[in-house]
Amino acid sequence: MTAVLTADEVHIWYCLADDPPWDTVHPLYLALLSAGERTRYDRFLFDRARRQFLLARALVRTVLSQYAVLGAHDWEFATTEHGKPYVAPRLGLAHLQFNHSHADALVACAVTHSQAVGVDVESLAREVDCRIARHCLSPTELSVFHDTDPSHQQQFLLRRWTVKEAYTKARGLGLSLRFSALSFSFEPDGRPILVQDATASDAPQQWQFHQQILDDRHYLAVAVQRQADRPCRFVVRRSLPLLAAE
Repeated sequence: MTAVLTADEVHIWYCLADDPPWDTVHPLYLALLSAGERTRYDRFLFDRARRQFLLARALVRTVLSQYAVLGAHDWEFATTEHGKPYVAPRLGLAHLQFNHSHADALVACAVTHSQAVGVDVESLAREVDCRIARHCLSPTELSVFHDTDPSHQQQFLLRRWTVKEAYTKARGLGLSLRFSALSFSFEPDGRPILVQDATASDAPQQWQFHQQILDDRHYLAVAVQRQADRPCRFVVRRSLPLLAAE
């Protein structure tokens, strides 16, 4: 336990797949896996997918151990009906809320103290079929999208896709929440603002968002449900599980 997490902070840890010296860390990361995780790991057919899964599990476990007196191997997890993972109740650490995501060569894990959180990462190189716009944009967003220069439409979609994905993961609803029911605007400094969630009864102002580009290759988006009126502070750190953190 080495990190301090206050109630108004969101800590985001990330790692690039090429960062760890794999010959060294591979057996160390394998030793962290539960029996169920090891079974999932063994099912992957391609080395790239195995490495991505292994790095994600190592990052989650080592990050959580920064905030509790518990070894990285000793964490146990459960999932909601929509598949969102959380710390197993029997560990008595329900205040540690987390979420993780991976894309291409990057994995990320966000942690809060008792606040629902979701994170999504996507490669900037990902080509999004613009025909999906009507399925993932609200009517207001769709109108702006059609007026956007075609050379910027990919970025328009990716920015909203990642922040909506982070929000749905924070709510624990996964694919059951229609992206077209969500409408976002962006402040001049780039901060996403939830304008409307047609499916929710709570106020959009209860939610705060963060979005940035990591390593010049990935979009990172984070959503957190605030428990008070004061804003959350987002702290982004780079990590090498079991080796180092910045």
